[in-house]
Amino acid sequence: MDNKKIAKFEVSFIGGNPKVFRYLNQNNSKSIDIFISKDGYCNKGKTCATIGMNEIETGLKQSKKKVRFELIALGKSNLFKLENILATTAFEIRDKKICQYGMVIPDVVRKYIKSTNMEHILLLSPTFWEKYAPLEEEEEVVSWLLLVPISNDEAVYIQKHGVEQFKSLLEEKNVDISDYNRESIV
Repeated sequence: MDNKKIAKFEVSFIGGNPKVFRYLNQNNSKSIDIFISKDGYCNKGKTCATIGMNEIETGLKQSKKKVRFELIALGKSNLFKLENILATTAFEIRDKKICQYGMVIPDVVRKYIKSTNMEHILLLSPTFWEKYAPLEEEEEVVSWLLLVPISNDEAVYIQKHGVEQFKSLLEEKNVDISDYNRESIV
């Protein structure tokens, strides 16, 4: 799917006056475009989303259409490393050549925020987002997966009890998923 179409669609549910920047890995061998809005959906912080992750073949289908993913992250206004966390998550997914709901990407958060209990990223659907909907075309569907910072204990909990039970626990405890410095809930 055309990346300009992805960016325009992101504006429709994120809002604000976004800017797009290209992020490179440490040796400049990989890049990802990151959409950043400081005054959109997350009006007390920033919202970032990838543009270009939809190129990864997932092998998933929905009504005979190929399913592709982009990533989205919310962060408090004092979280300056959100874009880096999102870009590193994207690079890890590209290396693994798999992207799916409920996937845990290990050791991403601590690379950028040393003083947090959150270490890993969990990918969930942004279903709570009123304006969010997948982008559908004739042959493919692009959905967004939300980055949720999790602790090591929470990752173990997910392995034992499953992602749906953990998601219920997040809702029950009313966890602010944009807080990368939050306390573990297990």
